[in-house]
Formats: sequence, structure tokens, C-alpha cells
Amino acid sequence: MSNKFSIFYTPIFESDIDNIINYIAEDNPVAAYGLIDKFQNSISILSDFPFKGTIPNNAQLRLKGIRILIIDNYIIFYRPDENSKTVSVLRVLSSYQNYGDLL
Repeated sequence: MSNKFSIFYTPIFESDIDNIINYIAEDNPVAAYGLIDKFQNSISILSDFPFKGTIPNNAQLRLKGIRILIIDNYIIFYRPDENSKTVSVLRVLSSYQNYGDLL
């Protein structure tokens, strides 16, 4: 029996990625592809280490069981579920955004 967690991406996460990558690619396509690689590498580790990310300072996010990964100037928000052995990747937002109302 595998101890790996399955990773699921929300539609809004996929939209966030598209928006970020398209914005960066307008000026620097190489940087955009590099950022995609960083996101993919960080998220893929969650299948083996789902609780790797930091517990956020925001009390509402903590109560929801949300954890974060920080990659460059971006924050990936995700929720591991021990019972179902899943990780739901919820959003990726700029660290400059006020994200409390976006989750």
C-alpha cells in the first residue's frame, strides 16, 4: 500500500497559473517557463511530504487546514487531507496580494 498522496488542482489554481505565466511570458518567456518548473517541482514533493509547507499566520487559513509553499514572489496554498491521502492545490498568488479574502 502506497503512502503517497494524490495531488489535485482546483480550476482556480489552474487559472492563476495561466494568468501568472502569460503575464511574465509577455516580457520574458524563459523566466515564465522557469517559474513553471519551480512550481511543478515544489508541488510534486507534496505527494511524498504533504505537510512540508508552512502553516500560515492567518487564523482563518489555519482553521481550514491550509498550508503554504513560497516560491520566489508567489505563495501556493494547498490543503493536505490525511484521511483521503490527497493534497488539494487551491491557489497561487503573488506575495504582494492581500490574499485573506481570496481563499
